[in-house]
Amino acid sequence: MPNEENYIVLTDDYGVRDVNRADDNEVLSMLVEEPPGHPPHFIDGSAENVLLYLHELKEFLDGKHGALLSDDPHISVKPSASESVYRVTVGERPVESMPHQSDDVLHAVKDAIENDDLDPIVEIYKEIIDNQVRRDVVNDLIELLDVLPAGRLQVTADGWLIDSYYLVDWTASVYVIEDDRDSPDYRRSNDTVEVTDKSKEFVELRASHSPNRMTVKRPDGEELILGEREMMFLSKVKWLLERTKYHQDEPFWRWNENRRKDYLQDG
Repeated sequence: MPNEENYIVLTDDYGVRDVNRADDNEVLSMLVEEPPGHPPHFIDGSAENVLLYLHELKEFLDGKHGALLSDDPHISVKPSASESVYRVTVGERPVESMPHQSDDVLHAVKDAIENDDLDPIVEIYKEIIDNQVRRDVVNDLIELLDVLPAGRLQVTADGWLIDSYYLVDWTASVYVIEDDRDSPDYRRSNDTVEVTDKSKEFVELRASHSPNRMTVKRPDGEELILGEREMMFLSKVKWLLERTKYHQDEPFWRWNENRRKDYLQDG
């Protein structure tokens, strides 16, 4: 389970003078002080504004903390290092949303807080699992794209294994493999890699931009259209293949490379 110290406690209203609601109690607009003590002004009732002003989730929206929505079952949402991408955990396995799902995730967090309704966030989680990358399409790219060195990639049942250690799974989430390689258990770390007793540990990568669609031609002329999640999958593979270039932290990579070598020797 994630460390609950990294999750903020939901608090009372602050800095809101008035709330204009529709007949169904949805917030239309708010009269707020920003910061408190300054002249009030109106803002719209978006899910982001409601979470910020009515529930004081500034640190959640700023990416500093996650929102723990349920203890049993464990359900939590935390912003990732990439803009408009959230880490959604139901049970033990975390997955990442796509940028276009950001508003839906925030609405789901709001529903969980205000109505104790966990169904929307669980549905988003299931949608992410269901809309995995098309395995046959991305697997064909190993031969079609020269930038993918086949010697460093291994196609597994869970996803692409890079350098026998880093796994990009079919939801485009990234893990390092530890201990029992066949175990399905997952655990997300906070902002980096942590030693755990699980078989796969989450690695958070920062995507510099939202991936766009791309078309790749097969030798026979057939076109492969890559969607958003497949592009996210490939962007993370590329990042891992050139990880020391994208994250220039020599002590970290020296420590991590020693850990990788120790794991491979023990395996």
